[in-house]
Amino acid sequence: MINMKKITIKNLMSVGNSPIIIELDAYKKTLITGKNGTGKSTILIEALTYALFGKPYRNINMPLLVNTTNKKGMEVKLEFEVDGAEYEVRRGIGPKVFEIRKDSVIIEEDASTGDYQTYLEDKILQMTLKAFKQIVVLGTAGYVPFMQLTTPKRREVIEDLLDIQLLSIMAAKNKERVSIVQSDIVQAEHNLQLMTQKQSMLQKQQADDKVKVDELIQAEKTKLVGLEHKLEVALTDVLTSTMVLAKLGPMLSDGSYQEALPGLYAERGTLQAKIADHKKMLHFLTTNDNCPVCTQKIDTTFKEKKVFELDMTIDEIGLRLDEKVAGINVKEVDRVRDQKIKTKIQEVQSQKAVDESSVRHIESAIQSCMDYIKTLEAKEFKDMSQQLVKLEQMINKVSEHRLELMNDKYCYAAINAILKDSGVKSVIIGQYIPVMNKLINDYLTKMGAMYTFELDSEFNETVKTRGMENFVYNSFSEGQKYRIDISILFAWRDLVRLISGSRVNVLVLDEVMDGSSDTDGIDALVEILDHIDDSIYVISHSEKIEAMEFDRTIDVQMNGKFSEIKISV
Repeated sequence: MINMKKITIKNLMSVGNSPIIIELDAYKKTLITGKNGTGKSTILIEALTYALFGKPYRNINMPLLVNTTNKKGMEVKLEFEVDGAEYEVRRGIGPKVFEIRKDSVIIEEDASTGDYQTYLEDKILQMTLKAFKQIVVLGTAGYVPFMQLTTPKRREVIEDLLDIQLLSIMAAKNKERVSIVQSDIVQAEHNLQLMTQKQSMLQKQQADDKVKVDELIQAEKTKLVGLEHKLEVALTDVLTSTMVLAKLGPMLSDGSYQEALPGLYAERGTLQAKIADHKKMLHFLTTNDNCPVCTQKIDTTFKEKKVFELDMTIDEIGLRLDEKVAGINVKEVDRVRDQKIKTKIQEVQSQKAVDESSVRHIESAIQSCMDYIKTLEAKEFKDMSQQLVKLEQMINKVSEHRLELMNDKYCYAAINAILKDSGVKSVIIGQYIPVMNKLINDYLTKMGAMYTFELDSEFNETVKTRGMENFVYNSFSEGQKYRIDISILFAWRDLVRLISGSRVNVLVLDEVMDGSSDTDGIDALVEILDHIDDSIYVISHSEKIEAMEFDRTIDVQMNGKFSEIKISV
């Protein structure tokens, strides 16, 4: 049992530098009252929550916990007892402080502050903030009634209460293992496929290497035969060209036409010019009777004589011209014949050069082919037997590892089936559902409810009343919802006591009587509280609380900017 004894508060929200000290276990029923904004919830709910869990009870940022006037020196110290050991938790901001003492001896931090907080919650308190809000505090700010939570959140609360949240953690870890194992299986199968492919490749390579080399040698030999035939043809072409050139050379003339033709063409031109001049004069004499210069009549005898002489001269020059033309024709025949022979020689020489180049390339290809054949014939084949044996061993090892992984996967799948919500957790929760329903209905009866309330294994509710069945929580008025919420709250407290054998000696009701509760509900709540042995703190400013008798009243007032308390007994 957590027996809270005393809390000391300083510079927390509206509380100033003057500490507020409250003895938590000194009185059975305490009323905390005051006007709105005086800090009624701060001095207990926020202080307890911060001291135990290092967080605000409400959804606000941590710096807002520090008094806005002093802006530093915020500190809460809580003294409590667990299993006979005295504990003191001191926590603050500005400077940052977090200390846990057991029997006046400080418990050293092993690692980070987060680990220190985990140690406090798991080893000492054995209670989470969620459970704290459901069991210790019923408040209007941070508290959400169980029936207003979503189904997953309801399950979380029940798992916290039954201390089976470890199964959810185990389920999450198991899912991670399944994912890792599946990834390892995929990798193993991939490696197995690669090694099997390599094995097949090596086996085929070993079997095919000699065949491939023989095939390559045969192909090169066939290629060599073709090259040798090409070389024979090319050499024949070169020889043929050489013989042709040997025949064409002597067929050329002595080349005398090169010197003779220019003179012959010049003489032919001179003779042709002379014949033209004589023919011009002959034409003049035959067509004119008078001299064009002196205009005297040309003598007939002279003209006839002159015409005869010109005819004779033209005939003589014509004979000489014929001789020259005949000489030119002879020389031109030699020139044209030599030109044709020279053109043929050039063609044959060009083809011979091409053929000789082909011979060189073919000879080079033949040498390369012969060298490659020698290399292939001298090739030594690698013995792959040891490599194949080693690869076979690796394949067997990976196959065995894959089978182990598959077995792990099946095992994890079985574990997952056990750990999921419909598995062992459902069995455990199913055992407690009747107990939960009985506790809730016991409190509803004490509060005068004329109906029964039942939760199923999925935490869906069924409300039955005489003549009207299958109601749900939201079917009721706010006053009836209030009865259900209070009954569930006290049922959870009793459930924790049944399961763990321990409890918290403080219950804080924050303005729960200021809302939807009616007079009968308040009376029933008073009767329930009278049967509770713990220290009860009621935070309220409602006139409804006049029906209750309190052992102590803490009046929270504002003195300037700071909250102060006035205690009356």
